[in-house]
Amino acid sequence: MSRSRLLTYGQGLKKQDEFQGLGAFIIDWLQDNPAISVQTSGSTGKPKTIVLQKHQMAASAKATVEFFNLNKGTKALHALPGRYIAGKMMFVRAVLFGWDLHIVPPSSSPLKGVKQTFDFAAMVPLQVRASIKDLYRIKTLIIGGAAIPADLENALLEFPTSCWATYGMTETITHIAIRKLGEKAYRCLEGIQVHTDQRGCLCIDAPKLNKDVLLTNDLVELHSNTQFVLLGRIDNVINSGGIKIIPEQLEAKLAGKLTTRFFFASQPDKRLGEQLILIVEGEGIVMEAAFFQGFKAFEKPKAIFFVKHFAETPTKKINRLKTMELINNN
Repeated sequence: MSRSRLLTYGQGLKKQDEFQGLGAFIIDWLQDNPAISVQTSGSTGKPKTIVLQKHQMAASAKATVEFFNLNKGTKALHALPGRYIAGKMMFVRAVLFGWDLHIVPPSSSPLKGVKQTFDFAAMVPLQVRASIKDLYRIKTLIIGGAAIPADLENALLEFPTSCWATYGMTETITHIAIRKLGEKAYRCLEGIQVHTDQRGCLCIDAPKLNKDVLLTNDLVELHSNTQFVLLGRIDNVINSGGIKIIPEQLEAKLAGKLTTRFFFASQPDKRLGEQLILIVEGEGIVMEAAFFQGFKAFEKPKAIFFVKHFAETPTKKINRLKTMELINNN
């Protein structure tokens, strides 16, 4: 094990649940037990606890370190909650490969009050947007946890920071594939291959991370056994009058035209079976016809609903199912 250095910034760190979660994980990691229990975020279902082997976590860390050439002495920013896999893996990479790890309280503005420059950092899109004027101080940035809005991705292409979108989940011990912003396809990390099942959903073969092939509900366009384009979740697909609509593709077309969060969904319809609807966060928002310029007729929502505040997962992702429950209950 390489020697690493861990520094913390901010006030009242001991009082924060996120730091307590990271502290508990550090204690578990240093124990002799070969496995660790990790909680999923609940973005695609109910949160659950799964068991990960430490040697699998080490293999995941090695794959990321080797891809980005993050050697001993790498100065990294840790800005993610330590309760979840992304935050835990930043610590694992630092300890195993001798990083200089700077830990800040998880917040929407992780670079606020921090003046250092960093070789590497990981953030969610919300943090990236809030930190955009300071991103020049990060050499390489990986972005995960949620889809990157098109306007944000386009803005990041103008920055000197090397920005990458990640694909993964708790079960794959954070990301197994990455995508350079500006490109469409994700590429798998070393030792990982993918294929699709009869539904067109991604299947992940990563023997160093999981002894079983992992079946997902993510629809993809496969380019090779190591490259794929992410289309959306099969759970979200809408069948409207026999036409299958992938909400994530429509959301990408609308991104940048609305300044608030939104998502496409469906509701029962006697004629179509399901009709397309749009859910917008906020009140008093004026929807203009120009927003849907370039949309085909069946891609335009038949109704628009406004919700004051979206329901969220513990990691601040939109919880589509619970947000729909708010609409149905009202």
